[in-house]
Amino acid sequence: MKIERGYAQHVGSRNEQQDAGLVLTNDGRTEQLVLVADGMGGHAGGSLASAQVAETARRIWEEHRRTAIEPKRLLERIVREGHESIN
Repeated sequence: MKIERGYAQHVGSRNEQQDAGLVLTNDGRTEQLVLVADGMGGHAGGSLASAQVAETARRIWEEHRRTAIEPKRLLERIVREGHESIN
């Protein structure tokens, strides 16, 4: 079965897009990571924070994309390091 994936954004009534998203695959294998990093409701720094979390997730995914890592451990690391990157 072929699955197509992607994402779109809509700024809504805000002055800037504060959300970030990405879709990552694993070299033709079945693993995928779909990430939505929600902004901060128009507060200053929301776009920077969501972009930083997305970049952290991309970096961790790239580190592990050719290795066997338990999905739970991968997600825990992404959440932990993503949180640390904005605090």
